[in-house]
Amino acid sequence: MNEAAQIHILVGGALHNGAPMKWASLGVAVREYKFDPQDGNGCVKALLWDADTTLALSVQENSAATSVFLHNLETVKRWRNGPELSETQEIVEVQALRGDRWLRENDVNVDFIYLNVEGSELSALRGLEHALGRVVGCEVEVNFMPDYFIGAPLFADVDAYLRLRGLSFYC
Repeated sequence: MNEAAQIHILVGGALHNGAPMKWASLGVAVREYKFDPQDGNGCVKALLWDADTTLALSVQENSAATSVFLHNLETVKRWRNGPELSETQEIVEVQALRGDRWLRENDVNVDFIYLNVEGSELSALRGLEHALGRVVGCEVEVNFMPDYFIGAPLFADVDAYLRLRGLSFYC
């Protein structure tokens, strides 16, 4: 397959998420640039953020629910799988980086951004300001529940940010 038939996707939260399988069904080769603060899956070991810094990460029993935001325990304990989501195993310090800087330093241009970073989506997008001006689209997992993560941005916040940059909600 030639270079023209390849799509470059930045994947945030890649330890448990690869690029959506829908890309394979289009018959294009996919090149993923994966980021996750936990080890594994061939990722850059860092959290995408709006600055180069270190952050406290709340590692959960269910590692897919690990976040820099704490769960609201009163809310999640009411859910059937709530206890496994809310059990913090440890707090660890992790590297966070500005995605635009990494892309520039590694001479990478991405066509699409896929984020599932447990409440950190808005901060990750702020760190990808330049990339957002070049992509054809984004798929971003967002939170609609104000009492799921304490202090995390909600859908309305992410939607407003992306609309100001020419990207709009579609499902």
